[in-house]
Amino acid sequence: MGNAVRNVAKLSLMTGLLLTGCGGSTPVPAALEPPGIEASTRALVASLGEWKSGKRGPGGMIAGKPAVGIVDSSRTDRPLIGFQVAGSLGVQDKARAFVVTLELESPRETRTARYLVLGQDPLWVFAQEDFERVLHWEHAMTPAQKDQKAESSRAASNVGS
Repeated sequence: MGNAVRNVAKLSLMTGLLLTGCGGSTPVPAALEPPGIEASTRALVASLGEWKSGKRGPGGMIAGKPAVGIVDSSRTDRPLIGFQVAGSLGVQDKARAFVVTLELESPRETRTARYLVLGQDPLWVFAQEDFERVLHWEHAMTPAQKDQKAESSRAASNVGS
């Protein structure tokens, strides 16, 4: 997980720096244009299909033309037994946003999630939460890290008591 997320973070940082640029009227390279609706939908469905078939890693690549990169840390938590792409929310910050209904197992639950697809080749499929983490230089914490953080917070609050 670590390498895939770090690589995506680096890619996103470089893309962000290129997108913010210096302004002016320089045309945006095609690679930085938002992906088309059909290609985005196919990439999202391929990504979710991989999860449904049992491939639950938080990141990876699906070979093809275009290739599809996946960044979705929630995949490791629970199996996906079904999904429905509810529709596109349009283009937001060079990414195409989608609403998806996920049917999860263990325990069984239906949840609505938001995904972003960006790039051209590869197309990157991000769970909204992971996209925001990358933008803020954060990462999903392991249970051990969560326990350590809680313990550190308790210890800090007891200092001077």
